[in-house]
Amino acid sequence: MTPLTLALLSTQIITLLLGFLVYLNNSKRLVNKQFLILSVHLTTWAFCVLRIIESSNADAANFWIRSAFFVTAFFPGNFSLLLTSIKFGNFHWSELYRKRAP
Repeated sequence: MTPLTLALLSTQIITLLLGFLVYLNNSKRLVNKQFLILSVHLTTWAFCVLRIIESSNADAANFWIRSAFFVTAFFPGNFSLLLTSIKFGNFHWSELYRKRAP
């Protein structure tokens, strides 16, 4: 196991654990729910990067590179929703999405 593989595995575990701990602290708060979603999103991205590094052939690496790019495309929206949920923490999900719509 290379140091990079170990770093990515520990990143996945810590990020997911932190997300669940924040969510379990107060599962009714919108900010905590959104933070859990962001944590799962970051864990998914780290998993894709790990699979790229551990790929045994070019086709597998190509699949995981495309998967990582797909997951990465949703980071700006996820961060935006987290910031909006911090700013407007008392709103319901549907109201939060309407506030972010142009």
